[in-house]
Amino acid sequence: MPLLFTESLAQKLNAETRLHVSEVKGGEKLSAGHIYIAQGGKHLVLRESLEGDFYLAVHETPPVNNCRPSVDVLFRSVAATFKGKVLAIVMTGMGRDGTEGVRMLKRNGAKCLIQDEASSVVWGMPGSVHEAGLADEIVTLDQLSARMATLIL
Repeated sequence: MPLLFTESLAQKLNAETRLHVSEVKGGEKLSAGHIYIAQGGKHLVLRESLEGDFYLAVHETPPVNNCRPSVDVLFRSVAATFKGKVLAIVMTGMGRDGTEGVRMLKRNGAKCLIQDEASSVVWGMPGSVHEAGLADEIVTLDQLSARMATLIL
């Protein structure tokens, strides 16, 4: 995802939802009711401070799965930080990025929803998670937010 795309995506989503949406610059404290978009060209990771707060960091280490940002990098950092109460969602996208990260999350008790093939522009990422037997549920795009709310509330 290129830098200018992620910034404009965050702005567009912020204007269309009741939740606050922003592109991560690095150092943001994790906040409930906030949607964070990875900055184009940088990996996004979750970290825990010595005080027990959770914050987001970005870095420019080499691409993973030919991606930067890579959702595998993010999911691995979440798996290292949280045990159990994690909901991973893999939506339309090319390639296998996300599959190994979901595998690590599930070892810690996470659940995973994937977008169905019919509503995906490209079923590569969710299809890869499905083929690996890691998806708990396959949902259509229009059902995703309601299902997510049911699982987290």
